[in-house]
Amino acid sequence: MTGLLLTNAQATMRNTMIQGILSVIFLLCVAILLAICAVKVVKILQTNKVGDKFSSEEAFEESNLFETSSFWPSHLEHKVLKSKVKN
Repeated sequence: MTGLLLTNAQATMRNTMIQGILSVIFLLCVAILLAICAVKVVKILQTNKVGDKFSSEEAFEESNLFETSSFWPSHLEHKVLKSKVKN
């Protein structure tokens, strides 16, 4: 092999090697990502077994907000509004 044929063969080998290396790097990144996800899922499942004390969500608290159904409150709504003002 000489000349143009040798140059083309070398370029093909170089491109193939680069693509192979990039494929291995991509495979390693995907493997690391899957491992991290698996660890997170296991931690989440273990937290649910222990209880909600490690949850990032706040405990349920009933809302104190109240609004009348129309511009003029009914008698019952008026009583609720007065009780909310006292608290």
